[in-house]
Amino acid sequence: MQYERRRRENVDRDVRRWDAMDAASAEEKRREDALRASGSKARRNKCSEPFNFITLKYNDGKDGERLQAADATIKHRAMLRAQKLQLHNSREGINPITGECMRPIQPNDLLPPPQ
Repeated sequence: MQYERRRRENVDRDVRRWDAMDAASAEEKRREDALRASGSKARRNKCSEPFNFITLKYNDGKDGERLQAADATIKHRAMLRAQKLQLHNSREGINPITGECMRPIQPNDLLPPPQ
């Protein structure tokens, strides 16, 4: 009698466990179907920067223009910093090691030629 009761309890526990696993599987399938229908999972492959790293060009549109303007600002600030460092390193305009005259850094020295 005790064995029969224990066996029945084990079977009931196993059935509940399998029912819970089936419910979890059905919920997961429902979630995957909803993601497929909404297309939100495919957004992961969208590039976060408005720049094409293969062609090395900015994307068309306002985001690409905004990034291009920000990059131009960074390059301009780098040029100003280089000019300032050159001025503070040698106020006489000569290279202290070789004694040659140093020409001032021009914007064309730092910026790549337009393509």
